Amino acid sequence: MEGIRDKVERERTLLKKIELAIPGFRGYRKREDARNADKILRDQLADKLHHIRDEFENVRKTIANAMELELMGESGKIINLMYEIEGKIRHAEGGYSPLVSDFKIDVDEIYKIYEWDLALLDRIKSIGDKVQEAHSMAMQKNWANMMDIFMEIENELLEFRKIFDERVYAIANILVEG
Repeated sequence: MEGIRDKVERERTLLKKIELAIPGFRGYRKREDARNADKILRDQLADKLHHIRDEFENVRKTIANAMELELMGESGKIINLMYEIEGKIRHAEGGYSPLVSDFKIDVDEIYKIYEWDLALLDRIKSIGDKVQEAHSMAMQKNWANMMDIFMEIENELLEFRKIFDERVYAIANILVEG
């Protein structure tokens, strides 16, 4: 049975031959790799947000069982926002279109995109931490402070959406200008 290292080397050699034979193929591959990396990142972010939403829905169930109606309304608003953002991430237009043959992106632009990516990853972790805090509060039936944590979660979600929108807009502008 062929080892994975051998398979990668064989495929790399095959790709090298194609790159040498077809002008522009290497650039196409790089763009396609970047597009795939962008999709993987967006899928990971959406999956993490989906998991966080599932956890938050458990918080909402605890609130519903306690008949805390005001908190139920606020938690529903947050869940709807999570659905909206998750859908936006999953269905966003992929960056780095392979159809743009003269696609060029300079190092500063790449680093700016990486900064947004890191900010999104940090923000999603923060949202998850706050949902865990809300879960602990719900389990302790600490309803008095629940609205504060809900506001923090909502603000984190809104900031996440803003950063994501800025990233999408920047990539679109890079493609138009590049």
